[in-house]
Order: sequence, then C-alpha cells, then structure tokens
Amino acid sequence: IQEHAGGTLEARGPLGRAKNGTLDSLSSDRLDAAVRANVHQTVRQMCAESEAIKQRVAAGGLRVVGATYDLESGAVDFFDDAD
Repeated sequence: IQEHAGGTLEARGPLGRAKNGTLDSLSSDRLDAAVRANVHQTVRQMCAESEAIKQRVAAGGLRVVGATYDLESGAVDFFDDAD
C-alpha cells in the first residue's frame, strides 16, 4: 500500500489539471468544490488501481476515506461515503 500511496501525491483531478495561476482566480466555493472532487477522484483511483487496497477493502480489513486538512486551523474534514 505504501508503494502505491506515494503516487497519490501527484496532482490529480481538477486541481492537477489546473495551470499555474488559475487557482488564484477561483472563488472560495469553487476551490473547495475542486479540492473535494480531487480527493474523491484520488480515493476512487487508489481503490481501483491497487490490488493490495482492493483485497483489504474486500476482506473488511481496510476502509479508504478521503479527507482535507485546513492549514490555518489544523482541522481535518473526513468525508463519509455520501460526500
């Protein structure tokens, strides 16, 4: 799992496709939505591409949960399956 997790640090999804400078022009709501979409896509991709993750999830020994971390407050927002 750790080998695969390193790849998740690459920019993916809506934020990964953004060009330099375009994030500054996004409204706070649009940026939050893009971040959440990026997290969801990364979780789906990890679960689809990693046999180790798939096996552990299927066996009930692992649950993959997306989250965001607020740099200013230190708060972590964990997403449930419906988010």
